[in-house]
Amino acid sequence: MAGRSWRWTSGGAQARCGGEGEGGGRVEVRLWLMSNSFPLCSEHGICVCGHCIFCEVDNAVQQWVKALPADELFAAVSSRINVLLTRYKGKFRHYDVNNEMLHGSFYQDKLGKDARAAMFNTASELDPDALLYAPRRPL
Repeated sequence: MAGRSWRWTSGGAQARCGGEGEGGGRVEVRLWLMSNSFPLCSEHGICVCGHCIFCEVDNAVQQWVKALPADELFAAVSSRINVLLTRYKGKFRHYDVNNEMLHGSFYQDKLGKDARAAMFNTASELDPDALLYAPRRPL
């Protein structure tokens, strides 16, 4: 029945930037629920979007991430995007690479003006068939 009504879903909370925990400054991706939902979605012809690899809005960034010095933040960002896109290459049809870029600038402020482009370039290299986007909200 679900396959007849729904054509797309997102990873929701399981694939959001808030889905990781502190681990000595490293990002530890906990996406087992998302991994286990791919067979069900596929069986019903439902495509999956990757939601919110990163989120620029300050109140959406975990405190332990905010506390990282720039070099450790860069390593955490690199780890998250590499783990996520290597693990799910070809499974997510779309990725919201950096959510809320019109309303926040946490990563850009901490990592420099080229941080956003680097996120998109890395995502494109790791999963070249996925459509990458940055959603917009009405201002």
